[in-house]
Amino acid sequence: MSRIVFHNNTNQFLYPDSLVGTDSHTTMVNGLGIVGWSVGGVEAECVMLGQAINILLPQVIGYKIVGTLNELCTSTDLVLTIIKVLILDRYFLLIIYIHLCVLSRI
Repeated sequence: MSRIVFHNNTNQFLYPDSLVGTDSHTTMVNGLGIVGWSVGGVEAECVMLGQAINILLPQVIGYKIVGTLNELCTSTDLVLTIIKVLILDRYFLLIIYIHLCVLSRI
């Protein structure tokens, strides 16, 4: 299992673990807190041969959900609503941390 976050004692920065892969399922690792990028074959081959890859980390924002859902709403409705709000507010190319303090009621 991955360490998820690395701590640099010199400058007090935290760095997420990362993964570079070549298929559409690569980014599913993001659900574990590991930053995953799906890249082309040439980039992945370079990484496998030991060459470093430069990856800029996007801004991280938080999204807190409070309250309860209508009993007719599904988790899909919730996710689509969150995406709609983020797009309308022009949040693109970000890592979004969603905090659900109402998970037991969803």
